[in-house]
This record gives sequence, C-alpha cells and structure tokens, in this order.
Amino acid sequence: MRWITHIAIAALFIKLMEISLLIDLSSYYLWPIIILYAVLPDFDTLLGVKHRTYTHTLYAPFIAALPLLFFQPAFIAALTAYLSHIFADMLTPRRFTFILPEAHRIPSAARSMADKDGEWWRADSAISSSSPLPVIHNGSLNDGARQNFPLSQEQRYLG
Repeated sequence: MRWITHIAIAALFIKLMEISLLIDLSSYYLWPIIILYAVLPDFDTLLGVKHRTYTHTLYAPFIAALPLLFFQPAFIAALTAYLSHIFADMLTPRRFTFILPEAHRIPSAARSMADKDGEWWRADSAISSSSPLPVIHNGSLNDGARQNFPLSQEQRYLG
C-alpha cells in the first residue's frame, strides 16, 4: 500500500477517535506526528529488518508511541495512526505476523486459515469448490450445489 493511502486512512481513524473519545486530535501540531506514525511501520527496511515483521506486530505501536506517553493527545494520535497502518495492511493479500518471534502467521482479510498441510488457500475458491450451498461462481452453480439443489426447468434455461 502506498504511503499516501496510509496517511488518508490514519486521518479517517483520527476523526473516528475524535468522535468516539470527544477529544481534539486534529490540532495543527499533531498532524506531523500523525503523518510520521502513519508511515512509521514501513521504515523497517531502512533499519535492515525484513518488511512486515517486527514493525507490524501488535506491540510495536505501543513501543513506538511510548515517548509520547505523558502528552495524552499526541500519544492517542500516534497510537491511532500506527494501528491504522496495521489495519490497512491487513486489507492487502500479503500476510504478516502479529506476534513475533512466534512462527504462527495470522492471515490477512483476503485470505483464510491454513489447511492441514499448512498451505494457504483463498476463501472464495474453497467455498466455490466444496460448499454444499448454492454458490454462484463465474455465472454458474458449483457441483456441490447442483447435487443438493437441483435446478428447476426455468433455472436451466437461464443459466
């Protein structure tokens, strides 16, 4: 995801936090902090760390925002911007680990859980190929749906 997208999503999250917490986080002196913390997780390659590893964990935002702990609006803004970056990266198909150095990978929103062999599979292909429910895929019903839900005469002519 591009840096400008991370900043835009952070701005959205900041506005949501302002509404939910009823505090002012859009002051002019907080925007440099918001912009910095919205793109800070992607600085991992500059530090010589593999991308989407330690800077994309659940504890990294708290460690990164720790210097701002005693200034509450800046701490909340930095924490929100950093967490918005992690949320935005979850929407991409690339996966990453929330807790390191554990070997367990949590799938992104575009993926499903690992099968018994540890291979990753796409949720839409698994549903369309093995579901007993009628799932329309590429304009037709899958095989499991045809067996469990036979088509009527009218439906056969439509599809």
